[in-house]
Amino acid sequence: MIYTNLLFFIYLLLIFLKVIRFCVKNYFDVKMLVGKYYRHHFGSKLHGVVAQTGGLSGKVQTQNLETEVLVALRQIVRAIDQHSSRLSKDFGLTTPQLLVLQTVANTREQPIRAISAEVNLSQATVTSIVDRLERRGLLERQRSGIDRRQVFLVITEAGVDLLTEAPKPLQENFLHRFEGLREWEQHQVVFVLKQVAEMMGARHIDAAPLLDTGDVTRGHQTPETQLDSEPTGPIDNQ
Repeated sequence: MIYTNLLFFIYLLLIFLKVIRFCVKNYFDVKMLVGKYYRHHFGSKLHGVVAQTGGLSGKVQTQNLETEVLVALRQIVRAIDQHSSRLSKDFGLTTPQLLVLQTVANTREQPIRAISAEVNLSQATVTSIVDRLERRGLLERQRSGIDRRQVFLVITEAGVDLLTEAPKPLQENFLHRFEGLREWEQHQVVFVLKQVAEMMGARHIDAAPLLDTGDVTRGHQTPETQLDSEPTGPIDNQ
């Protein structure tokens, strides 16, 4: 009898642990479902209590939350814009160009196909970016000594010098801090940001995984690049 009760207790404990693990892993989804249940069953009663105790304070709190949301969104937009502006003004680069240049510097004799996979951009987009960087003397195309049909990308000395002075991509710092979050916190951030994109009607927009503004293949307008024509063909829209 004692052995049976012990097994039953262990069984219940395992079920409990599985439920806890599921709730932790899907914390935000569970919280949202509980919130919907609470509002559905107790919303009218709660509304009556708020009306009796003073609905004005609840309205003020809502307005404060709305302000905080808009300020946070504005801060995100400003941070991306300021980083892009500094990169363009001080170094004549866009964020996609910096990422491609950085990737070429960290790899050895890789074709455009491999670089495009590394930076999560289409091959046509990376080709347009490489064309601009090559015209500025920051990258070179070199043919393989073994198979002349293969063309590799190599960073030039000027490109190396520019990379040593340029700031790190904004998304590199963000992703480093994102990876430091616990798994359920990462899921929460992703869920909330997707909700924000949905609320702003932006979920349908095809966007590259870059913290940058403007078209991916745009060039920095300098006296040397003003004559550059915009590339044709499919590109990643922002």
